[in-house]
Amino acid sequence: MEPEDKRTLVLSAAVDVDGRKTLPCAKALELTQKNAISLPEIGAICDAEDVKITHCQLGCFR
Repeated sequence: MEPEDKRTLVLSAAVDVDGRKTLPCAKALELTQKNAISLPEIGAICDAEDVKITHCQLGCFR
């Protein structure tokens, strides 16, 4: 999968909450299982695009 395709995938999975893009942790995990993208790649895209990870299943992000 090309980098731009990965970016598009992550951004399309993000939702707008109170004017801020968010991505639930469970959705990020689902993306890794169904697509050729790793969690670190998702994290990097979220950082670059100001997407907040929410409902973290590891307790890292609140």
